[in-house]
Amino acid sequence: MMRGLLRLPALLSLAGTLLAQGGAGALTQDDIEYFRHILLSVTNLSENPNDLARKEQAYVGQFGFSQAEAKIFHAVAEEFRAGLLQLKNAATPIVAGKDWKISDADRARMNELAVQRDQLVVRLATRLLNDVGPAAAQRMRLLKSRPR
Repeated sequence: MMRGLLRLPALLSLAGTLLAQGGAGALTQDDIEYFRHILLSVTNLSENPNDLARKEQAYVGQFGFSQAEAKIFHAVAEEFRAGLLQLKNAATPIVAGKDWKISDADRARMNELAVQRDQLVVRLATRLLNDVGPAAAQRMRLLKSRPR
């Protein structure tokens, strides 16, 4: 819990900066968590690609995306997946062979990678909301309030 609180000001500041450049409106912490959930569910590095494609198609239907918007969503998911791979590769040497007994310095490095992941979420969620049509962006935000 404390770790998340330490990242909150930086994430909200980044969200505000990015959104000042576009028309998506300010991302809240709930928005960030929601889009993190969506992006992680369609890019899980250890899941079968066919299952990920089905999940992506389910979101396309749920959000009522046009074909063009579905392509935008897919591109955002692919960029997130590439970013996750980079973060995973950066984390591997930090924890390798340490049996989860990592130093404070290693813990700080892992927290920084988590911040980078959430910055990626903010950037890509902002792009997604700005690049899909206004009705699709509104549906995405409205569906956020429904149980997942």
